Amino acid sequence: MPAVTIPARDTYTIAARHTYEAKFGAASWRAAADDTLLRQHLYRRVQFWIGLLLASPGSVYSRYWRNGTVPQLTGRGARRSRVDCPGSLRAAADQDSASYCDALWPVKAAELCAAYVIGIGGEWTFTRYSLSKGCEVHAYDPTVQLRGSHRRSASRMRKTHFHFAGLGGMTNIASSSNSYGTIEDARLVTLDQMVASRPGAAPMRVLTIDCEGCEWAAIEHLAQNATAAAALRPVKLLMLELHVSPSMIPPTPTQFTALFDFLIVREGFRLWALRTNDGYPFDQKVADFLGVGGLNAGLCCYELAFVR
Repeated sequence: MPAVTIPARDTYTIAARHTYEAKFGAASWRAAADDTLLRQHLYRRVQFWIGLLLASPGSVYSRYWRNGTVPQLTGRGARRSRVDCPGSLRAAADQDSASYCDALWPVKAAELCAAYVIGIGGEWTFTRYSLSKGCEVHAYDPTVQLRGSHRRSASRMRKTHFHFAGLGGMTNIASSSNSYGTIEDARLVTLDQMVASRPGAAPMRVLTIDCEGCEWAAIEHLAQNATAAAALRPVKLLMLELHVSPSMIPPTPTQFTALFDFLIVREGFRLWALRTNDGYPFDQKVADFLGVGGLNAGLCCYELAFVR
């Protein structure tokens, strides 16, 4: 990002400052000015990362893609994709967070592996794909109305463990509803708590998160806590659906920038796929600050797939 620059002060600005300082003190002026600069920097970071979601081939964002190139855009309407898969690409279900690229599966045959699937919503395609690759699966969903069907489905699949729990940050949302049903807030835990509750389990090599907005607080928690962030270190393949609609759980500006700064800059993940998703009609809008920043209208979500 370019360095923050302070405009030159004209005579009027200097006079206004002297008047303010005489009334409230120099320290108050400096605190207000510093806060303004920080907010300017934050919103520049917001706009920068919005650019990643909208990037075209040959742009500055190429360095954040797996092969150093932004792939060409395919598809039409609200379901458009950029995919960099060196080999066969398996089609995913509409409710999955990304397609499946066999060449980018991070686990060798016979290697211990756990795939954590957070947010099921009745869709088990990725679970079956992970099982076909030799991983055990820990599937999480805190939707009250789907608890019984999720438990029955998991019981019919080998090496699959269903947990009536969901992902959250240190400060969880109040009990709420979404298009799948009612969320049991008391069952929300952080990613490091999920991993700690499975002592002796295979290492989490694969992680997919599609939880109607819980991702923002969950990743923010990892970004702010080095001990918690260690839970993500074994992950080599990450699929993540970002929810930007105010009808779900939209991010704050700080959460929006924290997610990209943490995953891409600090943890070194690189994109191999990006797909837009319009969602249900009542979800087809974006949070105000993202719309002002240039994010496309009429979309609820962005589905991202990363490798490390």
